[in-house]
Amino acid sequence: MSLKNLIATSGPVAFSATTNWPSGAAPANGDDVVFRNSSVDVLGSDETGTTTTGFATLTIERSYLGKIGQFGNPIEVSQTYLKVEAIKVYIGRHTGGLPVPNGSSRIMLDLAAVASTIYVESTSPSYSSAEHGIPSVLLKSNHADTVYNVIEGRVGIAFFAGDTSQQASAVNVGPTAASQFGNNMPAEVYIGAGLALASLKVRNGGYAQIKNAPVDIDIMKGGRVEHFGTGNVTGEIEIFTGGEYILRKDGGTIDKIIVHDGAHYDESKAPPGCIVTDVELVGANPKWTKNSNVTKTNQETTRGN
Repeated sequence: MSLKNLIATSGPVAFSATTNWPSGAAPANGDDVVFRNSSVDVLGSDETGTTTTGFATLTIERSYLGKIGQFGNPIEVSQTYLKVEAIKVYIGRHTGGLPVPNGSSRIMLDLAAVASTIYVESTSPSYSSAEHGIPSVLLKSNHADTVYNVIEGRVGIAFFAGDTSQQASAVNVGPTAASQFGNNMPAEVYIGAGLALASLKVRNGGYAQIKNAPVDIDIMKGGRVEHFGTGNVTGEIEIFTGGEYILRKDGGTIDKIIVHDGAHYDESKAPPGCIVTDVELVGANPKWTKNSNVTKTNQETTRGN
């Protein structure tokens, strides 16, 4: 595999243009592609085409300060992602010393129909005033085996209303260990209604705001999930000690919610429309903040740890 490092000197540039790569050739299947030490913007769209499928790795380091992808007007309905396919994707990786760069304030990737494993190790804390409230990293994918791991920073997945028919196997939010070169930002993930997802796990200070309906949701210690939308959750939502689940759905059915000792299930802000079939309380002190807007089909059950 060859290492192809994007250090363009003028721009914005087309990803597939051979003159933008030191090797004189655009990336091909099996390559390791790196964005580093540049502030040149990279155009999005399908102009990358099939020439950018099947990379072994795609790494966007924090020393890359350009923007990837484009917004139209209005932003909410007009976006152009850079379409790339890679087996492993690393965003926010730092390989240098101090001071640590903030990284790109806009990374928009459409990972298309390849099974990818994505690691977001950090994101830029900044964004332009026109993009206020939009995460600096925006991703989407359309393969059922794709896995997202967001360790630190703000990430949108299928964020916009037009990001429909997307899919992934798992989204994992929050670090497993402290980040060495982080921006001291917690992991925050914003998932749109267009992502079909099998598993969501949130832990260690992670936060997820979701509009879709994962099959299963696990909220571990320090994790927090705020749930909007109308989709049906056909598996289980399990809230472990130190976790919190906030129900704000205005429709759909949730088959089962399990609340462990020291966990919190909060439905106080839920509008009318959602149905919860079963609630199981585990241990001596599970917390359930109830709301009559939420229809409970069955009586809650309790069991020991």
